[in-house]
Amino acid sequence: MAIEQKELYEIVKLSFPNATIKIVDLVGDKDHYRIEIIDKSFVEKNKIQQHRIVHKALDSILNNRLHAIEIKTSSN
Repeated sequence: MAIEQKELYEIVKLSFPNATIKIVDLVGDKDHYRIEIIDKSFVEKNKIQQHRIVHKALDSILNNRLHAIEIKTSSN
């Protein structure tokens, strides 16, 4: 089961309300996305910690509505 880009954006925005978010459907199938998040909450966290935070935010849809995601995070 796929997920619309807009719905994915809303899920990410709930966890990162002050972030700059960019979501790209990589192959046009609503199942493979690149998510770029710039948020101050990532300050002083390494990439692994940042990606774990994102994975936790997406926990309800990972593995059942998303087949693959590429995550890019930054604090600035």
